[in-house]
Amino acid sequence: MNHENALNDLLEKTVEFNDIRDFALKLKAEGITREECIAIFTLCMKKYEIEDGSKYNVVLDVLDLVSGYCTPSKSIY
Repeated sequence: MNHENALNDLLEKTVEFNDIRDFALKLKAEGITREECIAIFTLCMKKYEIEDGSKYNVVLDVLDLVSGYCTPSKSIY
C-alpha cells in the first residue's frame, strides 16, 4: 500500500490530530523526506478540500508541522 492510500485509510477511521501527526512521524521514521511527506499530505488535502472539511483541516494542520510552518519545537522535520 502506498503512503497516500495509507493516509486516506487512516482519515476514514479518524480525524484526531494526534493520530494524523503520528502518521507523519512514522513516515519520517521510515526515511520519507520532508518533500515527499509534503507531497503525500498535499494530495490528501486537495482531495478533502471539497469532500470533507474536518479531514481537510486536520491534514492542513499536520502539513503545517511537516513543512515547518509552526514553532520550531513542534516541527516534525
